Amino acid sequence: PVGIGLALIVGVIWSYTMQQVGNAYMLFGGCFLVLIAVILSAAAHGMMETLRRKKAEAILAAALAEQLPPDQQIPAKKKKSTEPEGPGVYRGVWLALAAGLLMGSFYPVMGMSTEGELGISNPFAVTLIFSFGILLSTFIYNLYFMNLPVKGLPISFFAYFTGKMGQHGLGLLGGVMWMVGACANFAAAAAQGEAKAGPAVSYALGQGATFVSLLWGLLVWKEFAGASSGVTRLLLIMSILFLAGLSLVAIAPLN
Repeated sequence: PVGIGLALIVGVIWSYTMQQVGNAYMLFGGCFLVLIAVILSAAAHGMMETLRRKKAEAILAAALAEQLPPDQQIPAKKKKSTEPEGPGVYRGVWLALAAGLLMGSFYPVMGMSTEGELGISNPFAVTLIFSFGILLSTFIYNLYFMNLPVKGLPISFFAYFTGKMGQHGLGLLGGVMWMVGACANFAAAAAQGEAKAGPAVSYALGQGATFVSLLWGLLVWKEFAGASSGVTRLLLIMSILFLAGLSLVAIAPLN
């Protein structure tokens, strides 16, 4: 929600400045609700990471205390009024924000490619060129992060071939599903007449997948298992605001 939420805001506002399609109040109101949801999601993530770190430190301290004799145990330090946060607590949030800015910029830039005398008006041709761009850039970004990972040790590019066929099959299936959805999204943005949704609305509706992934992470992968009541409240409010923001954007062309 942090990365895609910011991408939604950037993409919708930028696209709307290019083509004023849809109710501006609903579009920007929906973006505002999503912005609040992004802030709450970042806060919940930071609180959860801090909680996990404190639990890990407590478990480690308890394990060391059991192994050492009483005369060698390190006395517990007095708790400070404000405990400094360790490095990397919000690393994922900053990465998500940076990714959101980049992802929110691609749709308006692609929209510019369809304008003018040299523009590509056929959404299926746009999809083909776009897919080639994704394929070529994958080797650049993957090689970079495999050699200079954000966390962990570098891995070899050939490690990809050690995966099982089922794993590769799921990856390819996910790619096919994503590109089919992207093609439908581009076609909706290029529609004319009463069916015209505009690039801003089309892009925003495409981010509805984020809400599905949010529910999947919370209910299936249990990413916030053991969270405090404060984190749970933030996640609940964030989910409601995110869904409300998407709903406003969805009905913007009808008003």
